[in-house]
Amino acid sequence: MRSNGTQYQLRARHVILAVPRFIVRHLLEPWRERVPRWLDDFSYAPWMAANLHLKDRLANHGFALAWDNVLYDGPSLGYVVATHQALLDDGPTILTYYMPFTDEPKSARERLAAGEHSALSDAIVSDLIRAHPDLHQHISALMSGVGGMP
Repeated sequence: MRSNGTQYQLRARHVILAVPRFIVRHLLEPWRERVPRWLDDFSYAPWMAANLHLKDRLANHGFALAWDNVLYDGPSLGYVVATHQALLDDGPTILTYYMPFTDEPKSARERLAAGEHSALSDAIVSDLIRAHPDLHQHISALMSGVGGMP
């Protein structure tokens, strides 16, 4: 669809369609019956994301936090400073933390679903406190959720 709302058609010999596997059957009618059966066994890895609301900024060591922060030799993907577009280096902020669960997807999902907020929160803080020893005094709220496709 064009920016003015009119539709148009393209013809191509080959197309790469990059969408989640479970959506393919719903997009193109000729594929509904021809989707390879091995795709039925494909599974997405679950992951957890958490927003740490901080009352004020963490101590820095000569420079402000980067937007995307990866912890050396840690289990997580690290975190992003979710308020980076505000262009403020002081005051409250939110860190969005990401943790993949790379073991067998079904058991990882079950483990995450059974996980208690306090245990998940403790794991998050334990990971982050290695880089930010003063983290506890800054946290005003910690909210987590589970992601990943079925």
